[in-house]
Amino acid sequence: TLLIIDNTDGSGNNFCQTLLDDETANPSIQTVVSADAPFTGTFKPNLPLSIFDGETGNGTWNLQAQDFFSADVGNIRAFSLIITPTVCQTSPCVLTCPGNISMTSATSVTINYAQPTLTGGCGVVTCSPASGSMFPVGMTTVTCTSQAGPTCQFTVTITAPCAITCPANITKSNDPNQCGAVVTYPAPTTTGTCGTVTCSPASGSFFPKGTTTVSCDASGTAANPDCTFTVTVNDTQPPSITCPLNVTARRQQSIISVW
Repeated sequence: TLLIIDNTDGSGNNFCQTLLDDETANPSIQTVVSADAPFTGTFKPNLPLSIFDGETGNGTWNLQAQDFFSADVGNIRAFSLIITPTVCQTSPCVLTCPGNISMTSATSVTINYAQPTLTGGCGVVTCSPASGSMFPVGMTTVTCTSQAGPTCQFTVTITAPCAITCPANITKSNDPNQCGAVVTYPAPTTTGTCGTVTCSPASGSFFPKGTTTVSCDASGTAANPDCTFTVTVNDTQPPSITCPLNVTARRQQSIISVW
């Protein structure tokens, strides 16, 4: 409660468009006299309004007017309360996002992450995608924006587990005049992060006649997945016989002597 006007004056002296302000350079309302009526203008209040500094402006404000002379009558047509907010000086907003997140999953995953840390006057901070969202396989960038303007980012990476699929079994005829064949085969197909996939015997090797199992594995991953297929070399070259050259023999003459 604040007594803003405490003045004694004559009848019919109305307050019309009278503004009370602590900051005005004009004199106090207590200095006005009847000749100044209807007291239009800006004056300092009887007691400073700064008593309300720091208080919230929300709620109901009441203005009471009391005339101690019983024969006087009057009414209040309108009044208003002007509240000027104080702008607080704060340090600049600094927004720091949590570290990047990585995990392994074959499907989308619900990720709950920590909120950014704030210093200074940042206001409300929103992040998109929000914590608790479903994150698909792959890398997603999360952007956090403060009401004051600064932003920060981090990534959520969902890596599918490594899986490898070998090519189909291979059947091939032997190379000419060889008991086997040089066989070239396609590399296994991979999904997820597999690193280096090696196969033994390697593509382009000489495979002997018969069936050989080729083993392939992703040795650079923790799960070390593998697969196999076979290479069969059939001897389909028909046999051939090479005869020696024709032979010509000369008969020798026999001589018989009698004596």
